[in-house]
Amino acid sequence: MLKTKKIKLISCFLLLFISVIFWQTLPVTAKINQVETINNKWEIITGNEVSLSLPSGYIGGNPAQDLDDLTTKLEQINPSLAHRLQPIKQQDLNSINLLAFNTNIDKINLIDNVNIVSQENQDKLSLAQYISQQNKNQIFANIKLSEKITLKDNLMAEKIIADYTQENIIVKQLYYILEKSGKFWTVTYTTNADQFEQNLPMFEQSITTLKLSNFVGL
Repeated sequence: MLKTKKIKLISCFLLLFISVIFWQTLPVTAKINQVETINNKWEIITGNEVSLSLPSGYIGGNPAQDLDDLTTKLEQINPSLAHRLQPIKQQDLNSINLLAFNTNIDKINLIDNVNIVSQENQDKLSLAQYISQQNKNQIFANIKLSEKITLKDNLMAEKIIADYTQENIIVKQLYYILEKSGKFWTVTYTTNADQFEQNLPMFEQSITTLKLSNFVGL
């Protein structure tokens, strides 16, 4: 079972950016783990066994390998931000396949983050059984929507929208949970609740670009 504390760790990490005050956007020039620009607007960010396209301005990669580079990039954007990655350095970074966040922040408390985690399906659960298990463990707080959808190549996934409040800020998350090649994969898009509807079309386009290394596309 994927332990609740690992999921909460990632959520807490994303929340570290909530308290960030306004900073000016700086050009992102350094590449982190094979970031390629596509159509001059979107970038392919490569993590551990997974890649995902996001709009230009997102930076990220495989935390197990790229966290130092990511810290350096944060220092270039705002020196006071680098320490925010320190807590995650103390954790098992191999449990996070991909981590990315938006550097084009032009509003206080705007937090656009993406992470992907995977778990071996050791108990041979169906997707429905896995979702039920996660709900029992209260992984997803305050669910607003939960529905089955079909991605590319007829791959079934669970789409969940949920929100929660911390420090008087409402955070909204979009989850896509799927099973492939003996693993459950959870893709989480996180943003300020006020910006969720604006960002939703981008999130929904992004998930169509998901690729896992042990099979071709989605």
